[in-house]
Amino acid sequence: MRSRIITRSILLLLLSLMLTGCTLFRPSQPTDKGKGGVTEPVNEIPIKERPFVTITPRADGREVSLSVGKLSEAKTVEYELEYQAGTLLQGAFGKIDFSTEQPPVVRKILLGSCSAGGKCSYHENVNGGTLLLRYKNGKTTALKGEWNFQIAGKQKGHFNSRDAKFTFDIGERDLPSQTFVIVIQTMGLPGPIDGEVVGGPYAVILPLGTALPGGKRYNISLRISTDQNAKLYAFLEGKWIPMETKQEEKNLTAKADKPTTFVAIVSSASP
Repeated sequence: MRSRIITRSILLLLLSLMLTGCTLFRPSQPTDKGKGGVTEPVNEIPIKERPFVTITPRADGREVSLSVGKLSEAKTVEYELEYQAGTLLQGAFGKIDFSTEQPPVVRKILLGSCSAGGKCSYHENVNGGTLLLRYKNGKTTALKGEWNFQIAGKQKGHFNSRDAKFTFDIGERDLPSQTFVIVIQTMGLPGPIDGEVVGGPYAVILPLGTALPGGKRYNISLRISTDQNAKLYAFLEGKWIPMETKQEEKNLTAKADKPTTFVAIVSSASP
């Protein structure tokens, strides 16, 4: 009996040390496992220099369209779209050559698989995941973001980013219950904007041909990384529109007319 108690104590001590080590030695920069299991840095370049990237759901939720912009002088980009489907981690991988395709380049990705005979099976309970991009031009620049795949009825009209920093709330009645909605970190911005980016960008994306009723306004919130006074902006008709923003510490709220890309900005003139 004494031997069992000592063994259990040693195991608990080792587990405690392992957990402490994971916290103490976590890298200061975001990283990802590259090819061969080697850790590679991600998201090292400023947001304003990153390409704009979106994922659009098909109306039936069986396919998504990945739209990828070009990074500076990069010749190619490799993409890894991973997502959770129930208890399983699934993925789609590919490469884009910008010498043969003009950006933004769109790839349609089936959330499932098809046999040589054309019979397809689809992944169930997909709820989103991560997108990793490796841009290459002599050197590799890696970018990584998250995306959430949600169903209007299941969410009761309350959509959120995977990191829980952004929400878009439309209520339960303004979309059919089986509407698929994606909330994605778009890596970069769809257009230039003055000031410092302190939150986002996040995009709320509906299937093509799906829209919310006009004349209504919807609640959004975004948690930022600073206590400075910031303002929310929405990208509408090719330009950034300032939103009437309320701020409580690091939490910003506003009302939006429609789903689009949102970002939080601290003005260059702010102290």
